[in-house]
Amino acid sequence: MIMNDVGATGGGRPSFNLLEQPWIRVTYLKGRVGLVSLRDLLVEAHRIREISSDMPQQTLPLLRTVEAVLYQAYAQRYQPMIGDDNPTALLQLWWTLWQTGQFDPQVIDNYLERYHDRFDLFNPEHPFYQTPGLTYSSDDKEYDSIGELQADVPKPKKFLFSMRDKNDLDSLTLPEAARWLVFLQAYDPAGIKSPVDGETHILRNRVYPPKSKVGTGWLGALGNVYLEQDNLFATLMLNWCLINPRGRGDDDIWFGKPGDLAPWERKPAGPDMNPDYQPTGIVDMLTLQSRRVRLVPDDSGSRVVGIIVCYGDVISADNMDAYEPMTAWRYGSENLRKKLGLPTAPRMPVTFTSDKAIWRQLQPLISAGSNGAGQADDTRPGVIRWVETLLNWNQDDAGSKKVLQMARIHTQSMIYGPQNSFFSDAIDDSLDANLQLLHLDAAAVDVVVQVVERTEDSVKALGSMVAQLNQSAGNKAQKDRFYAAIARVKERAYASLDQLFRQRIAEFGPSEDIEHYRNDWFQAIHRDLIAVAGEYRNQSPAPSFLPKANGARSSEQIFDRFLSQLNKYLGPLPSREGETANEKEVQ
Repeated sequence: MIMNDVGATGGGRPSFNLLEQPWIRVTYLKGRVGLVSLRDLLVEAHRIREISSDMPQQTLPLLRTVEAVLYQAYAQRYQPMIGDDNPTALLQLWWTLWQTGQFDPQVIDNYLERYHDRFDLFNPEHPFYQTPGLTYSSDDKEYDSIGELQADVPKPKKFLFSMRDKNDLDSLTLPEAARWLVFLQAYDPAGIKSPVDGETHILRNRVYPPKSKVGTGWLGALGNVYLEQDNLFATLMLNWCLINPRGRGDDDIWFGKPGDLAPWERKPAGPDMNPDYQPTGIVDMLTLQSRRVRLVPDDSGSRVVGIIVCYGDVISADNMDAYEPMTAWRYGSENLRKKLGLPTAPRMPVTFTSDKAIWRQLQPLISAGSNGAGQADDTRPGVIRWVETLLNWNQDDAGSKKVLQMARIHTQSMIYGPQNSFFSDAIDDSLDANLQLLHLDAAAVDVVVQVVERTEDSVKALGSMVAQLNQSAGNKAQKDRFYAAIARVKERAYASLDQLFRQRIAEFGPSEDIEHYRNDWFQAIHRDLIAVAGEYRNQSPAPSFLPKANGARSSEQIFDRFLSQLNKYLGPLPSREGETANEKEVQ
């Protein structure tokens, strides 16, 4: 077999080294889009705006892999000087690097040179993010098509995100395959897998996801959140959490934790699933090998034509906040505690729903939760708590505080169908915010949470108004149309409020008069909802007048009741020229 020059070694085997070959798609600060190697991504991070992937949900798995390199490269250089328990030195290291404005190429190169061959997709002993020699047990199947690797392939009932030509599904370029490989380790669906040679967890010639464990890739179990700024260096730095601010003991220090290794730093796992895997630290968690995988190249070594995949390192979701920084947490129920055999209520990752904008799901990201016993507990994501730690520690440095004034809160996740066996939807949303919202005790946090809660109550009242108007018009018997009308109006209301919330949260700075800002916000919401409600009332076939003896409500009575509920949740609107405001708003 003859290999071409690109993607081949002198020994005739395929080769694609991620430290040398360009494979990560990026957008530069000046707008140009290009591909860079993993090494160049770090060295040039201050000139790059963002990672720009095949689909948005590729970005976070790639970002986490790069963060793992960053942890280990700087630990190799500075851990001997800092020691194992020196939070002050770690904070100083972070701020010094932040003020430098770019990563040190020598630190990056010294580390990557140690593991150069481990970043080759086709290294015979240490293929990147893969298990060498992995083969299916059945003689009937050599490998799966590359469609199993991609989340944007149009497949019935499985993939919904494609912009691909259905006829272009036979192979992938090596850069594409590398990006999808990282995505697969993070998000691969659960479901039945074909057994591989060496697998011992086989039932009726199938491999099933372990019960009470995360069957998808690790990120599939989380409501993922990370922070962004206007260049990749700053984004990586904001999510480079050197300390776990929870203060739970031995796991307080994330940077340089002994025994915490990335996959390329240790011997590859064998083909057998490990259903009781215990992560060793934040680096292990960022790069968790949830699958045993092998990419299959074509004869030229320049494209990937197939994939072999089965379950790998499987973990439980509970109490992983010791190492996982990119999700909020909640306390599980008593039934869950008993099911898992734990002495106390477990902390479980918060997940998002795809039908709600980020501002509607902001509360667990910025506000304390309950510990299951009626007491408040800081269950925010580690990245949020980490940046708060930075701001508090450096609160007297006005220049640094100005640099850390704003950030973008970004959420990304995949949503799965029944048994988590296929992708059904995806989440990608972001919100600009003043970093005062990352202070747990900031008055702005309480205001934002309160405004969102009151808005939810108000939109629920709007839905009730729509239901009553339909009942008055005699439409209740047509249930599908009845419920569809309610859903449409509520969706319309949230859409009308979306830009208002994004703007208000972004502009909510520490200099604002809290009470005045909240009241203005309430009034803007109030007017928007009156407009939406008035438009629907005017189009409704419900009678505008009914005799008192009838017992039913007219459209005017139903609308008036809705206005009263808005006054309850949002406060009355100020009158204009001596008139009462609510009804005048819709004229």
